[in-house]
This record gives sequence, structure tokens and C-alpha cells, in this order.
Amino acid sequence: MLLVFFPFLCLVRFKDEGTKWEKIKLFYKSPAVKFILHTTSFIIYLTLYSYVMLFTYPTSNRYFTLHWSEILLYFWQVTLFIEMITKVSNMRNICL
Repeated sequence: MLLVFFPFLCLVRFKDEGTKWEKIKLFYKSPAVKFILHTTSFIIYLTLYSYVMLFTYPTSNRYFTLHWSEILLYFWQVTLFIEMITKVSNMRNICL
């Protein structure tokens, strides 16, 4: 199952030194894995967003009720916003 999502995992060679957790940290910090995880996460986010818009969007008879998927979507949007603010605040120190 892991090779379905990360087919290049069988090609990655780790150094023999270091603990198991250091190897896992090194693997997840590699640019290719970061890209795949970010892309997969964004596709799941878009799928959840379309589900909320198509099936749980408030109708005229239920305005103030929240579905579990809406709560999850709101939480995800807040975390994306916080991440964006963090990136922008770290970029202020860089001279353009």
C-alpha cells in the first residue's frame, strides 16, 4: 500500500547511521515527499470542499445547523490561513 502512494520509496537509499526516527524524519523532509503529501492533501481538501458545497450547503429550512464536514472544512481553512500568515511573517526578514 505504501508503494502505491510513494512508488519512489523503493529507490531511496538511506545511510546506515542514525536511528529509525532520524531516517523517517529525513524521508519526510525530502522535497519529493513534501510535494506529494501537499498535493494529496490539497486534492482531499478540494474534494471535501466540493462535497460541502454540493450536498451539505444550507438550504432555506436549515440555516444554522452545521454538518461534521463543514466543521472539518472550517478547521482546515483556519489552519491554512494560519500557515499562510506564518509564511508571510517569516518572509519579512528577507530583502527583495
